[in-house]
Amino acid sequence: MVFKMKSDDKNSAGFWIRIIATWIDLILVYCILLIIKLPILLFKINIYLPEEFIFLILFIIYSTIAIIIKGYTVGKWLLYLRVVNENNYERLSIFKSIFRESILKPLSGLLLFIGFLWIAFSKRKNGLHDKIVRSKITRINYKQHRKNIWMILGICSLTLFFGWHIYKTSNIIYTGKKMELPRSTFDLPFVKRNQGDIIDISTINSDTMLINWLKQNSLSPEEYAISTAASHKLTLFGETHGVKDNLDFLNRIIPDLYFKSGIRCIGMECIPSSMNKEVSKLVNGKTFNRQLELKIARSQPWKIWGMKEYWDVLETVWKLNQELPENLPKMRVVGIDENWDGPKLALILPTSSDDGLKKVPVWEKLKIFTSIDDLVKLAYRDELMARNVEKEIIEKGDKGIIWIGSAHIPLQYGNPIIYDNKVLFVKGRFGLILNQRHKDEIGQILLWHSLSDKNNEEKSLNNLLESVISSSDTTPVGFKIEGSPFGKLRDNQAKYFNKYKTICLEDIYQGLIFLQPLNNLKPCTWDIEYISQEMFNRYKLFYNLKSRQQLSNCIESNIYFLNASKEEGFTDN
Repeated sequence: MVFKMKSDDKNSAGFWIRIIATWIDLILVYCILLIIKLPILLFKINIYLPEEFIFLILFIIYSTIAIIIKGYTVGKWLLYLRVVNENNYERLSIFKSIFRESILKPLSGLLLFIGFLWIAFSKRKNGLHDKIVRSKITRINYKQHRKNIWMILGICSLTLFFGWHIYKTSNIIYTGKKMELPRSTFDLPFVKRNQGDIIDISTINSDTMLINWLKQNSLSPEEYAISTAASHKLTLFGETHGVKDNLDFLNRIIPDLYFKSGIRCIGMECIPSSMNKEVSKLVNGKTFNRQLELKIARSQPWKIWGMKEYWDVLETVWKLNQELPENLPKMRVVGIDENWDGPKLALILPTSSDDGLKKVPVWEKLKIFTSIDDLVKLAYRDELMARNVEKEIIEKGDKGIIWIGSAHIPLQYGNPIIYDNKVLFVKGRFGLILNQRHKDEIGQILLWHSLSDKNNEEKSLNNLLESVISSSDTTPVGFKIEGSPFGKLRDNQAKYFNKYKTICLEDIYQGLIFLQPLNNLKPCTWDIEYISQEMFNRYKLFYNLKSRQQLSNCIESNIYFLNASKEEGFTDN
């Protein structure tokens, strides 16, 4: 085949036709990657593929070989483009081809794609990689109609692909912004409080008053939970993740929540809302489907939520629904979180963040290009969960409870964003967002967990509360913090208290359920079937970095997390 080329700048290929040619090449290389992955998925071969890195390497190899041999890739051939030497319009030398495709083009991409965007503003239509090796892409005059067909197909597929992703991401941002608290600073109820109204625990010499009040006003945990849920349209139960005692308690009170409190829906942070159809199918089925339960459990974004007691809730609700008369509505369970890829985010998040992992290979950071949606979901996670609760519970007119990490439940506390010693605005989490939108309808209970950052100090909020409850002989116990003598307590060493000088305990938590002292709380039971071989193959690097071991298969992973669940601490995020 003979190509005719014109040796003038007007015939240089422009930005958009080069984009479409590259897009066609990307589709081709992605198909090659799928062919490589197919036998691994079909036969469940125990191999971890860093997909983004392999895709990049495949693309570099493919384009380098194509330019060396022919001077064009498949995408360029379909659109009648060719890479040539700027001086004599001959094919590039082997050295220049390798240098251009293997080093300069990836570098152009890493520099925020500036090397490619240069093409759009260059008079000679050259990218940064073209300028360095003195190459150019020229158009070949040959069968215009074929070029037009592939241009149309390329433009349509590119528009559909990026249009869909832009739509999804913008919709997430729109929902998040809609639920977000107003950026103009609003008054939190405690900001203007007189400091004389607060009791610093370091000044307490006797806890007799607190003990006597507790003896006279406390309830059993079951009574307090049921009465609180009965008097609110929505009640938030704030837990420390992974505590067996708390989840056993929830499983015990579900029937009473239904019959005595009028609760018709349980929202769970550990289930993504995308699984709600499957959850409904499970809790309303004629038989309890263990495999469907596992499927729902494995959909949890972090892929390490194999704690059996969480998924016992689904079976407890199924049993309740089986026993309900036909004329009564069924209890629903809904997921309130978004569907995001936790292991992938853990590989790209900074090590200084709560969820970022250490010793992540640098090439894994390429996952950022396939994680844009998930990063946006993470940025607006509390807002999105609040919106899911509105859609699934509040707008349907049901009374509900939410089982969620305690970090999300403060109804009156917002994290201040401070610049130049001034509060610019307040960043609210799940509880504050809902409370601002549905005032006086939201109740809140903390399941006892550590409140102090320095538990070894003699005078800490942890030690004071455990001492008072132990001395009152009321364990286990539930009681209202708001409006009680406990409400005005403040501990400068405790979480939340260092942001505001006038904040006290009742501004963060309305009520408390104390089942056991911290040292006696038991961890959840790991489900030995939770991590499947397919999950292990996909997230092998994540599991190895998380465990700091070289795990070989799903069995070893499940054994590790079974042992780790007995030894490691809890989390409230």
